[in-house]
This record gives sequence, structure tokens and C-alpha cells, in this order.
Amino acid sequence: MALSLQHGLCRQGSEIEENVKMLKRFILDEDGLATVEYAIAGSMVTLGLVLAFTNLSDAVVGQITRIVKLF
Repeated sequence: MALSLQHGLCRQGSEIEENVKMLKRFILDEDGLATVEYAIAGSMVTLGLVLAFTNLSDAVVGQITRIVKLF
């Protein structure tokens, strides 16, 4: 009985050590950060394009209105 209990504790200890190693690898892994950085950069580019096209559309509407008033 003592042998099986001791064997069970050793197995649990090695599982804990393996989990700690896996957690350390996960924390030190920076591959996911690149994905987040690209997502943020893409969002900023998209926001810039939306603002640019909004301003462009206002300018086009203004020009069309000015042309229509001439006639």
C-alpha cells in the first residue's frame, strides 16, 4: 500500500512539473504577440481608410452640390 501511494505521489509530482514546464513555455512564447500586433496594425489602417473615404465623400458631395447650383 505504501508503495502504491508513494508511486501515485511521484506520478502527480511529475505531472505538476510537466504542467509548470508547459506554462513556462506558454508564457515565454511570443508567436501569438505577432498576430495581435498585425491585428492592431490592420485595424489602424482600416480606421485610416474609413476616415479618408469619409472626408473624400464629403468633398465630392460638396463639389457636386456646387456644380448643380451653377445650373
